[in-house]
Amino acid sequence: SVLDKEISSSPIEDERWPFIGLNQPLIDFYLGKRSDHEGRYIQDIWRFNRDQLEAEHNYIALLFPTKDFGFFIWELIGRNLGDKAVGPVFTKETVAVFRSQTEVGQQLRRHMLKSLGLMLDFYGFEYRKTGKTLSILPAQTFDERRHVWLSEPNHNFLRLSRILESLRLAGLNKYAMALFRALEEINKSYASVIGDSMDYWRNAVKEIESSGSSSPINSTSP
Repeated sequence: SVLDKEISSSPIEDERWPFIGLNQPLIDFYLGKRSDHEGRYIQDIWRFNRDQLEAEHNYIALLFPTKDFGFFIWELIGRNLGDKAVGPVFTKETVAVFRSQTEVGQQLRRHMLKSLGLMLDFYGFEYRKTGKTLSILPAQTFDERRHVWLSEPNHNFLRLSRILESLRLAGLNKYAMALFRALEEINKSYASVIGDSMDYWRNAVKEIESSGSSSPINSTSP
């Protein structure tokens, strides 16, 4: 599968980490061993159809965790879920597991790429392989799917910012850059719609660009 190609093993950045300690519930959820606060396993979310992906809002933080809870924390607090909830937050310790070359780390990254594939289909993108280079480009469904998310205002712009940052944190730098390049190309035709979101997307991958790890994805094993 094109999803199982080169996995970045870049070092963990020296940056702000609001939460500390290993987030084992998140790891278990991502491995398919634990359900979320709605009783859903990650496999259930992967089976969402496109309408569900648009209408539901509390799954995206689970599929693409970042360093911050964001608005998700208010649902956890409001429902008094406590330790029954999977907090969708990356800590430095949790990122280390996702980036590791252990069997668990490789499975976690494969699962994140499966989550990415789900959302690429939702947006009307696909992987395109040319020789040893893998790109993310508009699919045949793009004209149909663009009406769902290329309008202003649109919560999908925030989702894409989260996806880019989560891929970077998980060490999937080249996939993050492939997605960013695809969005950058789309922005040429939809700049008036995308607006300032392009700056947020660029900011999500700026550390990858500055580190020089933005080369094309090569077809090598994880």
